[in-house]
Amino acid sequence: MRFCPVSEASVPEETGRLLREACDARGIPFETVIAKDFDFDPRNRLQPGDLLYRAAGSIAAGRAEQFLYSPGVATFHAGEGGIFFIADNQTLLAESAGIPLPKTFYLASSAPTLLKKHVDRLGGFPVVVKVLGRSGGIGVMLAESMPSLRSLADFSIAQGQNPLLWQYIPNAVHWRLIVLGDRVIASYRNKQVADDFRSAGSISREDFDAQPPAAAIAAAVRATPDFPP
Repeated sequence: MRFCPVSEASVPEETGRLLREACDARGIPFETVIAKDFDFDPRNRLQPGDLLYRAAGSIAAGRAEQFLYSPGVATFHAGEGGIFFIADNQTLLAESAGIPLPKTFYLASSAPTLLKKHVDRLGGFPVVVKVLGRSGGIGVMLAESMPSLRSLADFSIAQGQNPLLWQYIPNAVHWRLIVLGDRVIASYRNKQVADDFRSAGSISREDFDAQPPAAAIAAAVRATPDFPP
């Protein structure tokens, strides 16, 4: 058993000190995670019986908490899925359900050592930087070198964003599927735009008539939860 608080500079010193003293009195190992420096290494995930507490209130802290969590870890969240709704995070929610998706990391720092570690685990350059809250491909950027990644990360974080860092998949086709019950009832594909790495919506009938790959259908159905009547 270990106790893992997720913290940051805004958390009062007294909070960490009192928690550490309580753990010391009970012989429980105490390991603080600083949200903005967290590297999202799967080896850092907590194990059943460990204790997890998010002392900080930022999006970065919420994502670190979500990543650290695994079934059997004690938290203050009600139910297994509750932890994924304190900061909207579809990627970690999908990953927790075993749904395939591109490798993803969550940037709260542009520290060169941290960026290099992320890029190495994504398979090298290029990588995709995604700022949330936009549509039509706005905020989706391609970094082809460490200088370009650092400048994009610096700017995004300075604007108050916590961008996603994604594995780049060349010539990818983006499918959108509507699921009803346990089957796909409608779909369309977004193809890559000429002279761009991004995809965009189509008005071509052939893109609405196209049949999605079986793997995409299976993933879409699996990603759709069953709601009680």
